[in-house]
Amino acid sequence: MMTKLILVIMNDKSQREQVQQQLEMNDFEVITASDGKSGFELARKSRPDLILAATQLDKLDGIDLCFMIRQNERLAAIPYILLVDGFSLEERINSYRSGVDAIVQSDISDRELCTRIDALIKRHEPLTYQSLQANQSLVGKIDDFLLIEVIQMLNMNQKTGLLNIHHQNQHGQIVFYEGNINWANLNDTFGEEAIEAMVFWKEGHFIFEKNLVQQDANINKPTMQLILDCCQLLDETKAHENNEL
Repeated sequence: MMTKLILVIMNDKSQREQVQQQLEMNDFEVITASDGKSGFELARKSRPDLILAATQLDKLDGIDLCFMIRQNERLAAIPYILLVDGFSLEERINSYRSGVDAIVQSDISDRELCTRIDALIKRHEPLTYQSLQANQSLVGKIDDFLLIEVIQMLNMNQKTGLLNIHHQNQHGQIVFYEGNINWANLNDTFGEEAIEAMVFWKEGHFIFEKNLVQQDANINKPTMQLILDCCQLLDETKAHENNEL
């Protein structure tokens, strides 16, 4: 198995070296940068498998850096983890709007951090920008990664086509036009309500076919807002389940 390359971007030298050491002990290859601007340049040169960045960075903060990564065609599909010390709701929303995949607290345990990095890389591997470009269709299992991640990937890469999702005896469809969702259906449910139901599915499979689909729009909400609302629903459900344990 090929060693995965992690780009760590942090101002604090001691913290940066500590994270680097721990990741290398877990068989990751690590490169580092001390500020956002040099981190972006290093990402362009190395194209890492994942970027781990602190929020507070010199020259270019972690959220703005993620936005720049998502705007770069060659880097857009790289998983991005933001390391934070406390975070307001508004900052969290801005992070997801900029394309951040995961937000973790700086006091996260080494074991959990390495596990989350490994899981995020594995989920994104079938959905690389190259595979989206090269293949006429994209096929995958919801068991392997969340449906919301598939939606985010198609949105970030501005794809046009039809996403068919199958779960047990249910069949849903989502139409994308240049990355924006304009139509969705699940049995007798349509629009935002259909998508908000499907994102909770934990098993099944999907097929994305790149072609222009003519449908009268039944979604008025901006795609990024819809994604954020779905993420919030998932977070609230997870928190409720944890409280019941």
